[in-house]
Amino acid sequence: MAYVNSVLQPGETVKVIGRLHWINYFRAFLLAAIAAVLLLYGTEHATKVGRTAAYIGWLGLAIAAVMLLSA
Repeated sequence: MAYVNSVLQPGETVKVIGRLHWINYFRAFLLAAIAAVLLLYGTEHATKVGRTAAYIGWLGLAIAAVMLLSA
């Protein structure tokens, strides 16, 4: 808050201080959970479907990480 107060011009005031709600992260956490399940399934099953699930799991985790960073 000190930075905000230091850049205010004379006569300006802070009206609202906003915060991010947890719901902004919900989609990223949900995607990460689904990706983790796929990744665990893929590591337990050494079939073509298992490998595909693992690849999709890694991709899902990467997308979830980007979503968390952008929120």
